[in-house]
Amino acid sequence: PAAAAAANSSDPTVKLEFWWSPEYQDNWVTNDSQHAPGPSYGAHGDDGLLWARPGPVSAGRQSVERYYNPLSHHHMLAASSAAKVWAEQHGYQPQGVIGYVLPGGTAADNPTVLSIGMSSEIDSVPAGFTQRAALYFSANGTNQAYDGWGAVMRRAYNTTRKLDQDIFVNALSLWTDNGAATLGVAWQSSEPPPPYAGPGSFNTLNWTQVDTKVLASVAREFRDAGVPARALQLDCWWYPTAPPKTFWCGTDWILPDKFYPNGTSGLRQALQMPLMQYLPALCGDGSIWAHKFNFTSTASLGWVLPTPAESKRFFDTIFDYALARAQPPAGASQDPWPGVWAPDAVRAGWAGTALTAYETDFVWNMEASAPEYRNEYRGSQRFLEGMDAAATERNMTVQLCAGNGADLLKSLSLSSITQARASIDYAWDQRGGSPTMNGQHNWAAADNGWIFLATRIALSKDNFWSSFKDLSGLGYHKDGNNGQDAELHAVASVLSMGVVGLGDWLGMVNATLLKRTARADGITLRPDRPLSPVDTMFSSLFSRSSHPAQGSLAPVPMPDYAGGARLWSTHATVGREDANQAPELATRPTRTLTSHSNFDRALYQDWQSVLAGLYASHTYTPLVYLVVAVDVTAPYPFLARYLYPPRSVLPQLTPFLVAVRNFHWPRCRHATDAVQSGCLQVVDGDTAPLLDVSQAPAPCAGPNLCLHTLTVWQVTPLLPVPSASRLAFLGDLSVYVPLSGYRFRTLPHALVVVGTPGEVVTLTFLKLDGTNELVLYDVTVDANGRSVFPWP
Repeated sequence: PAAAAAANSSDPTVKLEFWWSPEYQDNWVTNDSQHAPGPSYGAHGDDGLLWARPGPVSAGRQSVERYYNPLSHHHMLAASSAAKVWAEQHGYQPQGVIGYVLPGGTAADNPTVLSIGMSSEIDSVPAGFTQRAALYFSANGTNQAYDGWGAVMRRAYNTTRKLDQDIFVNALSLWTDNGAATLGVAWQSSEPPPPYAGPGSFNTLNWTQVDTKVLASVAREFRDAGVPARALQLDCWWYPTAPPKTFWCGTDWILPDKFYPNGTSGLRQALQMPLMQYLPALCGDGSIWAHKFNFTSTASLGWVLPTPAESKRFFDTIFDYALARAQPPAGASQDPWPGVWAPDAVRAGWAGTALTAYETDFVWNMEASAPEYRNEYRGSQRFLEGMDAAATERNMTVQLCAGNGADLLKSLSLSSITQARASIDYAWDQRGGSPTMNGQHNWAAADNGWIFLATRIALSKDNFWSSFKDLSGLGYHKDGNNGQDAELHAVASVLSMGVVGLGDWLGMVNATLLKRTARADGITLRPDRPLSPVDTMFSSLFSRSSHPAQGSLAPVPMPDYAGGARLWSTHATVGREDANQAPELATRPTRTLTSHSNFDRALYQDWQSVLAGLYASHTYTPLVYLVVAVDVTAPYPFLARYLYPPRSVLPQLTPFLVAVRNFHWPRCRHATDAVQSGCLQVVDGDTAPLLDVSQAPAPCAGPNLCLHTLTVWQVTPLLPVPSASRLAFLGDLSVYVPLSGYRFRTLPHALVVVGTPGEVVTLTFLKLDGTNELVLYDVTVDANGRSVFPWP
């Protein structure tokens, strides 16, 4: 503001007006000579960021120009020459000058100076306040840097997260967010919504088509297909709101009986699964809680939230209100998942659970807009602490949607905050503009995997359709892109180790695809850490080069980040069974849904240290690396040194022999030569590239249903099982994560297989005698959900 005021000192100055469109997820800035951009944009008042009026350019002033991208319906402001060049290179068109600023002269403008400090907006700090800063250096690449730094931060803040108690993180779930076929739109006051207006704009979608009967039928289809969803998320459409519907504020937190008999209680009973309820903010004086709390001074913007001091009392109140309305009626079954397998102790621990999770949204936007969160010492932190404490007391978990890296760091000490959004909504790249133009790169949430790895919070990329269906009758364009690249979305979801959210309508369930992501009880088969960019991709983005660079980290051959090419990786291990944590062995009620001892080991350590320690102690630990390439069409050899955790954690495996398999190569069959059959390749990673990531792209589900190419690779170090058989265990090759710690555990002389009683799991082994012969066994899960298979 000071630089802007100085730049415009010779001109009359005005504050700029800030506008927001929920439809396009876009902001727009105007001065007093300009008009609102259109009916989908609502005024949010001036934000105090800039005083400006267009006028003649005087010496030293930089123009602030507005840019517009017609493809994404997004705007941006740019003052520096670099920002203006970036805007024009990425499809943004200049829209004129809106004001001027003076170039800064602070350390922030000097690339050789690092400036660390508290925001200047903080009014005061308590006596004795100290500030700490940490710098973490890694000589082993970006993935290790984030992993190691994260371990330092988690130790510093004694991080614990109730990840194993979050059903949305651990299992398939139904979602009704933007882009889901079951999306509705918020209703106003107590009146029923108007009749459906037909396809066209986002706001014509109408939740009268989405009622208890529809949602219950969708849930039943998933159960009948053998891929049961275990929870339902209710998004912004389900509660009453009031104009201008800023940040989807609510006036109440209820469903209307006309379409949802007995509200959330009836919905929970009909779907036979617990709920997550969404509510970013209240609509000021229009809500039933108006004047009952001290609220932020944002009513003029159309929404309010509690002040930091009132946060705990506020969330206590609204959570109790929602819980009372969602509870099963007297005499009703308390079973959380009728007809779906769960260990007896888990079923008892979850009995009667109706509301299990809360989702907030626009977190960063609201923190930035509320002076109480910006000016008060620890203001936004206290807001999150109140939310966390109220959720913890009620056995609930929380998703932060539209937070940023700072919010994930603030949550390090908040155990109920278990997941956060890493992408824009799934309603992505809609041809024809219906219902929105959001999220062209929703599938690329794994780009943000590093910060989720570091803060140990589960990543959500929003929902996806498991298949394509013409839903023009629901307002979706018949040629829209929802439902396209379904396998890419499924892979990105499950390998990101977070939410696998399903947005299907009736008759859309792709059971073949979803069975690659989950057990028969809906528990997802995840890796050990979120899918994230390979270090070579990072160097390519940094250099914006399409040609391999000299040195050990050559960039992926792609034009640049905006071109869409991606190269991601993660890993999975099978850990030793912990009888005190395994839910199948629990003797008293528990809310713990899954157990993976190696993931527990990594709470305060980085993965390189965890695996190095396990292998140094001669603990048999099956390991698989997973490599995912998107739109990498030029040949690109993937080397062993690109793996993380690095090849050095296995010094005893010399040479570095690995089984390399593309997920879509021919099926591996018993008593055949794995290499000759084309099932896999055996590679010495110390002397040759492991694979070419551009080869063997996944087949498309149908004509015109893929906008991207996808390859999924499994790289398994050939570690002999702890017996005299000279066999290497490759896992269950029918799923994307063949050695998931959420399917398998080890005992000193056996493998533990967990799942639904009667479920058959095929185990694949490779002989290490030079014949490359495959040995397959079928294991049927026992009645307690756990079978012990002695090593052959």
